Amino acid sequence: MAFVHHPLACQTLDGNYWHESAPAGAYCVNMEAVCEHLSAAGVSTVVNGHLHWWGYLRSDDVVHATVDAFNKELHPRGETGNYALVEPGDPASVTKVGGDGTAEPLDERFDRSPD
Repeated sequence: MAFVHHPLACQTLDGNYWHESAPAGAYCVNMEAVCEHLSAAGVSTVVNGHLHWWGYLRSDDVVHATVDAFNKELHPRGETGNYALVEPGDPASVTKVGGDGTAEPLDERFDRSPD
């Protein structure tokens, strides 16, 4: 399992307050090289938070979970205090927890795979 700031799989940014109009800033420039290294290490789950919304997708047999990391300065949806609970596994199980304490699995219902 790996925890990173930027996502390591491209996903749709339609409707993303922070990155829809500036997609280049959503990803790290060496994303492909990092993915190759993690694949060689046998990583099956990657968790990131840079996009500031919930997301889930599978790419090359790796689960990519995006956590809605809150921004204490700007929160356009009025949400703060979000976090994720991660249970190790192959792949890991990720539970999204909202600032109001509601919890649910972060899974295919939050699919952000590009069309």
